Amino acid sequence: MTWARLGGTVLLVVGVAGCVHIFEQLERELESDAVACTSEDLVAVPAGQVGLQAWYLPRGPGQPSYSWSVSAGSLDGDGPEVVWRMEGAPPGTERAVVSVSDDEGFVGTCSLEVTVRPFLPTAVLGPLPDRGILLGPDEEEEEGFRLYTYLVFPQPPSAAARNRFETALQVFLRVRGNVDRARPQPGGGELAFYLPLTDVDLPEVPGSDPDWFFSNYDYLRARAALNAFEPAERSGPYLVSTPVPIGQAEEAVVNDLTRAPDHLIEAWIRYYVYMAAREPSWGDRLRRTVVLRLRTVIAIMAEGVPEVVEGVDTAIRTVSRLGAETPP
Repeated sequence: MTWARLGGTVLLVVGVAGCVHIFEQLERELESDAVACTSEDLVAVPAGQVGLQAWYLPRGPGQPSYSWSVSAGSLDGDGPEVVWRMEGAPPGTERAVVSVSDDEGFVGTCSLEVTVRPFLPTAVLGPLPDRGILLGPDEEEEEGFRLYTYLVFPQPPSAAARNRFETALQVFLRVRGNVDRARPQPGGGELAFYLPLTDVDLPEVPGSDPDWFFSNYDYLRARAALNAFEPAERSGPYLVSTPVPIGQAEEAVVNDLTRAPDHLIEAWIRYYVYMAAREPSWGDRLRRTVVLRLRTVIAIMAEGVPEVVEGVDTAIRTVSRLGAETPP
């Protein structure tokens, strides 16, 4: 039994079926681009906990209010950051919803999902047959996934950009492992992650040797893929997502991390991938929602970095293949 607050009305949610119905209604009617929400992880164990955070760009000087509800377990705290404790949660997918209001009235809601698993297997950084990740020079992506995400290095890292590239690589490998733990079923309907390489003969512990990746990365192939959507004029790195393999795609979501400070790289990639992983399909509305919500998150996190805030609209955007008709 869970209490949920919605626009001043308190709802008593009883039973799993009732929870599912209420949450589906919330998502269908009240989801808003103005509110973003994130979790520390996509997976938890029944006795564990996950940190949740809501993000909202204030419309005025007043203080916003946040009302959280969950389909199982309990919540500690209030405001934009809470802890979701999973005691009593059965294995499966559980949902959290946050409703935000301010002095001008109701703003909107945001929902997220966390997968509860009996135990958490050790994350694997190497290639998995159902997800791919290392794309060799003569290899093509596996068909049937709902979203393809590529870590694109247009050129080898300079000394000044080295830490940014290395952080992006390590986070990309790690969040792929977290998605795999939350979505273990192979085949269509899930996310695929790719690094184009000239050599896929991995060292024994690939995640510990970024130099190996930088020496064997296929910069030419990656730059050509990016250039199909926009000229790779900046050093990167880029995170590029397409609903089909990038060579067949007419549209892409491009995250340009060139100007991202090192301390924002991890959160930027992690939150983007987690938001994308939660979406059941990749249609126009959901693509727009993910982009706008990530802009909100990054704008708030980069409050002390004006150049990032000012450029966030172009750093995170949906683009069409060059020469293709721009969608309405």
